[in-house]
Amino acid sequence: MNNNAKTKSFFSFLMPVFILTGFFVWDSAAKAEWVNHLVISAVQITEGAGKTNHDFIEIYNPTNIAVNLKGYRLVKRTKTGTSDSSVKSWTEDTIIKAHGWRLWASSEEGSFPTSVGADDFTTQVISADNGIAIRFGAVDTGEVIDSVAWGAAENIFKEGQIPTNPTASEKLIRKPATSEGGNGEDANNNLIDFIVSSNFTPRNSATAVAPVLENPQISDPVPDSALSPATPSTFVGTIKNVPTAEAGADKAAVVGELVEFDGSDSFDLAGKELTYGWTFGDGATARGAAVSHAYQLAGQYSATLKIDNGGSVAEDSLTIKISEPEFSDKIIISEVLPNPAGADKDGEWIELANLSGKKINLRGWILEAKTKTGAKRYIFSGDNFIEPNRHLLVKRSQSNLVLANTGGEVNLLLPPDKNLSKVSYGEAKEGKSYALINNNWQWTGIPTPGKENIPEVADPLRLSEASKTAKSAAEGKNIVAAATDSSNIILPESGTIADEEFSSAP
Repeated sequence: MNNNAKTKSFFSFLMPVFILTGFFVWDSAAKAEWVNHLVISAVQITEGAGKTNHDFIEIYNPTNIAVNLKGYRLVKRTKTGTSDSSVKSWTEDTIIKAHGWRLWASSEEGSFPTSVGADDFTTQVISADNGIAIRFGAVDTGEVIDSVAWGAAENIFKEGQIPTNPTASEKLIRKPATSEGGNGEDANNNLIDFIVSSNFTPRNSATAVAPVLENPQISDPVPDSALSPATPSTFVGTIKNVPTAEAGADKAAVVGELVEFDGSDSFDLAGKELTYGWTFGDGATARGAAVSHAYQLAGQYSATLKIDNGGSVAEDSLTIKISEPEFSDKIIISEVLPNPAGADKDGEWIELANLSGKKINLRGWILEAKTKTGAKRYIFSGDNFIEPNRHLLVKRSQSNLVLANTGGEVNLLLPPDKNLSKVSYGEAKEGKSYALINNNWQWTGIPTPGKENIPEVADPLRLSEASKTAKSAAEGKNIVAAATDSSNIILPESGTIADEEFSSAP
């Protein structure tokens, strides 16, 4: 932003009034000194080896009016960055006094903010060749109130010439507007406005305010985007109540995955109630502060949030990158428990098995449970990895999928509807799972959530032998169970057991 242009336009409007009233005469040579907006007054990017994250940014209010930081944010850009990274945003009322300061520090190293008396802290850091700015409004699109860059930075936050990268013992410090106090000079040239010094202690909101300067100054701490023309008789800018939309950061997802959108950081300075409308870039729309949407085709989309306070509207957009989900035909449904002992809602689960030697990400995949009355789906959101030759347990408490005790069907789908694995089961008795054992589905009274499935045995003392059979099944061998009498073997209630041998104990 060109602050000279901002100052010029404001005073061009008021100059005839100054002449007519004789209040004062403005010296054009001083325009670079007298600032009518918040400024970045000091910056530290390192304290040397082992302390490279000891960063702070000091903000100064050189005006005669207290400024509410609600709606403002600190942002940064890398050397040649073309988009903002948010350092700190103020979404609640936060007052910076006239001729007072506000201090932000990085909390990446936990104790540093306390050591410098920071008012605000986040885990963000600033580095060599960066640029930073105070914005009013959203990242990338909000009005730049003040900015500074250093080193070899070549981004939009560079104002004229810029200083070199500060070393471990150095800080960038803005020059005072006069010798009487404050740090308010702004010639829109970073090299002119800042000095490099090692003798500096940052100031915060508790620091005594700088002396009020006697020279005439028109204080206009509200950005152009929030002003209506000043009333000549009072010289006070009035706020046009324009809300600020916050759609959130860019996102990445896969086809079929539910993407969460949250515009609840949007606000209205007057506290008016907001209405929210979303367009997702694929023809779909939704209403509400927080909504979700699943894209059905891979590609890049621009989603837009539009808010309305009943008199003015504002918009903010984000980019959504949608890719195809990872494919594997080696992920199967291996066991289900429709009727657990106790409450069904606490104990039901579906088990998946990875038969491959590769870790698979199930992001965007779908589990579907069908009953006689309908079907319900659960979509894996975010990264959900299943390790090679391992199992993944999906509990009802997680998926909200209901497995009917009277029989049903479970499907594993690749979006939108490619069926990769399917199991149908009949009436379920309490405590028994329906499991894939030795390539055959059968009921077993020994559920094995997250483990190799084993056949049901009559004698609990033979569970160790049953564990061996599970290992044999994993190796593709025939199942051999020791039994005193083959009549003690409990057969599954549905399905068949193939290729089993039963040998009587001697």
